[in-house]
Amino acid sequence: MRDSIRIILLTNQRERLRLPEFGGNLGQFLFEPNTVTTRHQIQERINRALAQWEPRVAVESVSVEPDPADVEAAIATIQYRLVATQARE
Repeated sequence: MRDSIRIILLTNQRERLRLPEFGGNLGQFLFEPNTVTTRHQIQERINRALAQWEPRVAVESVSVEPDPADVEAAIATIQYRLVATQARE
């Protein structure tokens, strides 16, 4: 499941020829400033992409926080529940 989520989030829209809408398009934020606004946009994008493209999970929370080791980086934490088994990850 983690690999599936990673693929969704790291795929840019229009990257797949037969499914151009697919992906989280997070690469768009690569050179954006690491601000509260940018992190909030990333959080919204993650929620939206997983709701649209991964029906096997129910996202419980997404947090995007600055990386204490790198002022230009952010860390996204996704808590979700598997729909079929109700197991939390």
